[in-house]
Amino acid sequence: MTVITIRHEFATGGRELGKMVAALLGYRYVDKTLFQKISDNLSVSGNTLKSFEKSRHLYITNLFLGLISKNYIKRISGHDRSVVCDVEYQSALKTLITKSVANDNVVILGRAACYFLKNAEHCYRFRVFAPMEWCEKYAVEKLKIPANKVKKVIAEKDESQRWFLKMICGNDYNDRYLYHVNLNMGLDSFERATQVLLATAGLERSNVTGKHSGPKTVSGLMIN
Repeated sequence: MTVITIRHEFATGGRELGKMVAALLGYRYVDKTLFQKISDNLSVSGNTLKSFEKSRHLYITNLFLGLISKNYIKRISGHDRSVVCDVEYQSALKTLITKSVANDNVVILGRAACYFLKNAEHCYRFRVFAPMEWCEKYAVEKLKIPANKVKKVIAEKDESQRWFLKMICGNDYNDRYLYHVNLNMGLDSFERATQVLLATAGLERSNVTGKHSGPKTVSGLMIN
């Protein structure tokens, strides 16, 4: 089994890259849409996870409690609670991630997967970023965000992601050593970036079984 995780800043093309890699390898692709389906199986609303990730508080207040199954609260806390704290949320999210990669080859986007799976065997972790000018252009052209709002939207998304990752990962949220490769999309095409991910994980496009030939080094890139 091979797992590829991609942490991406907003409007850096991480989702597009992840889908390309998954399609080339024939791997399952996991992002927030599938996480909502998984959360249904665990009796917790996908909207609850989404709302909490966007929150600026370290606790799910009564505003979100109406969205959470009481049975789920009992399961993760051991008893009925009026508040679910960030530690319990972290535990629930870790369960979602580990279950989603348990049985097959998978490309998983975001959700602090790189942190939860940092010690997992055959897991290759990538971080995708880009210069602000590149992100703004991508957001306008690919994500259809109005040009007069793009700076504000990117700033808000980036702030939300930093809060979420710090809440989940603590002081390790910005540790570059979590990743095999830190990839600047402003310097390469999506096709080249895809080749870098495959080469680093020792995979070929036709390799859908996850057999390893060992990691390979690609010159000229930030490979830890």
